[in-house]
Amino acid sequence: MIDGFRTADLVDALAWAPPVRRYTSLVPTQLATVLDDPEATEALGTFDGVLVGGAATAPALLERARAAGVAVRTTYGMSETAGGCVYDGVPLEDTAVTIGDDGRVGLSGPTVASGYLGESDRTAAVFDTDPTTGARRFWTDDVGELRDGVLHVVGRRDDLITTGGLKVAPAWSRRRPSGCPGCATPSRSRHRTSAGGRRSASRWSPPRSRPSRRSGPACASCCRRTPSPPACSCSTPSPRAARASPTARRSRPCPGGRIRGRPRRERCAWDGC
Repeated sequence: MIDGFRTADLVDALAWAPPVRRYTSLVPTQLATVLDDPEATEALGTFDGVLVGGAATAPALLERARAAGVAVRTTYGMSETAGGCVYDGVPLEDTAVTIGDDGRVGLSGPTVASGYLGESDRTAAVFDTDPTTGARRFWTDDVGELRDGVLHVVGRRDDLITTGGLKVAPAWSRRRPSGCPGCATPSRSRHRTSAGGRRSASRWSPPRSRPSRRSGPACASCCRRTPSPPACSCSTPSPRAARASPTARRSRPCPGGRIRGRPRRERCAWDGC
């Protein structure tokens, strides 16, 4: 659409659509936009199938769509395979998935193109023949693995890191701990080791704004602070309790964890702590 994707257009289109089986396809960002609109979500739920592809789809987004009654199915493919040929990780009947020694994903079958017109060198670099089936095969730039016959794409070849003799896809480490609003986008760095190799390290950078003393206890998954809880989760006696009971120990700093290297003097947000 010239003006971009609008959920209102989806609702309007269904208003005059005949009562037949209906299917559509969306990219993950469009699906997220629809789910933010209750009316559009209800409309999308009337489709018999919604294909989601064009980019990696977060499992949380798929769960959210299914919980809303949307019949989503992930699709995997590209122009060289005439579009999607793997659905929910399972290839079509005449399509075969190959995983190379370096984890590269290969797709073979009748939907695979012969090559790039007038570009023989480029064609030879990514197309060959599957020795098992004799079908034309295209080697993608994706890295994946097969688990019980289901394809799981884990990253891109041009983003692989060799560390400790293993090839690691940074996409694994870039997945933000779910449910922690205090986490910023993780960053990655490489360090040369004394043995001449390289070691990869990932870290989650803190938010730009400094956490306040009323930000609540630390998040258990990544040691960032979350909004104040309804009750204190701190196990140390509060000043109020210490005044009420002579035998109670004086309050210590809340053990919620260090914040940006500061000492443990941050107290719990609860009034009694």
